[in-house]
Amino acid sequence: MPAPKWKYQIIPKKGNYDHIISFDNDKEKHMKIKRWEFKKNPVSGTLARADVVEEDGKKTDKIWNVWNFELAQELKKKFKSKDSKKELEIIIIRREKDMEESFEIKEIKQ
Repeated sequence: MPAPKWKYQIIPKKGNYDHIISFDNDKEKHMKIKRWEFKKNPVSGTLARADVVEEDGKKTDKIWNVWNFELAQELKKKFKSKDSKKELEIIIIRREKDMEESFEIKEIKQ
């Protein structure tokens, strides 16, 4: 039996995660990113984030949150000399084996 509705009840919106990038296992993800930033002292949560301008050849307006520590450190090394205001093309592969998640950066172009 559904909960009764009151006269002034505000019905919450359904959650939608379409604005966040998700990776399929063992498939390449081609992205163009812009405005990336790395957290200085992350206590919990995301280690880095970037705005995704293009995903697999289609224009989008999404966010890429990096939770994996190894991937964040590798991206930090590779992005050190790059300008975050310019678009950067990146190809990433996500691999999962025995509950261990790893990412492989295949190519970065500016």
